[in-house]
Amino acid sequence: MTRRLVRLKDALEIRPEARSTFFREIQEGRLPPPIKASARVTAFLEDELFLSVDLDVAGARQPDGAHFWQWVRARAQADESSTGEPPAAWYWARARAIAELHGWGCEEHTSAHYAQKAAI
Repeated sequence: MTRRLVRLKDALEIRPEARSTFFREIQEGRLPPPIKASARVTAFLEDELFLSVDLDVAGARQPDGAHFWQWVRARAQADESSTGEPPAAWYWARARAIAELHGWGCEEHTSAHYAQKAAI
């Protein structure tokens, strides 16, 4: 996984939405927060932005909630295996928001499991 920082302009190309929507999603915890790269530079991790897009696509293409949550858990495990870090809270918040959008319900135990691991 490449850890590349991108500025806001590039972040909005990855997630083509209004700037106000983008920042509201960050504020509500459904997108990864920016990183202060220096005193005058704020940026975003490109791979986290692509992961948020992958979640959106999975939500649009999975036939039902069971398949969606299966995909979400498998992706979280794969990412944790490759990085050694559990998914951030925004990942689970975005997954829950997508599930609610489609009326699939949420699997709170999934995010609680990873939140516990992150606290260790």
